[in-house]
Amino acid sequence: MPPTRSSPGGVAVSSSPPVDDVRALRSTFASGKTRGAPWRLQQLRRLQSLLAVHRQAMCEGMKADLNKSHTEGYFNEINLVEHEVQSALDSLSTWMAPEKKSTNLLNIPGWSSVSKDPLGVVFIMGAWNYPVQLTLLPLVGALAAGNCAYLKVPSDMSPQSSKVLLLLLLLLLLLLLLLL
Repeated sequence: MPPTRSSPGGVAVSSSPPVDDVRALRSTFASGKTRGAPWRLQQLRRLQSLLAVHRQAMCEGMKADLNKSHTEGYFNEINLVEHEVQSALDSLSTWMAPEKKSTNLLNIPGWSSVSKDPLGVVFIMGAWNYPVQLTLLPLVGALAAGNCAYLKVPSDMSPQSSKVLLLLLLLLLLLLLLLL
C-alpha cells in the first residue's frame, strides 16, 4: 500500500514510516491544538461515527483475511473499540482534571497536584491477527490523551482488513482537514 501524507489533524496513516510525516505530526502537537478537551472529544466522536458506519465493511475484511464470522469480528474486535471510545468520551473530563495530592509540612503555604499532559507523537503498529482491535484501541487512548498518532496498518497477512482500516482512517483524516 502506498504511504499517505500526514495531516495537520493529528493522525497520520501509512504502510511505512516516512520522516516527513512524523515531523508534521510533531509540529501539529507543538502547536498546542491537541491539548484541549474540545479537540479530543471531536476526534473521538468522529472515530465513533466512522466505526458505526463502516462496521459491515470491517467485518467483511476480517472474514476475507482471517475467516472470522461477522459475530466474532464484531464482538471480539469492533465492539471492544466502540466501548473504549464511549468510555473515553464519558471519562475524558475526569482524566484531564489535575489530581490533588497532599503537601508536606515544609511546603504548607503551597499545594500539590499532578497534571496529566500529552507527550507528543505515538507510533501504533497494527497486528495482522486482530487488525481492528490492535490498531484502533491504542488510537483511542492516544487521541483521548491529546497525543498525535502515526499508524501503520497491518498489510501483509490481512490485506482486506488493512484496506478497510486504511479507508476508515483516511476518512477520519478527511473529516479533520475539512474542519481545520
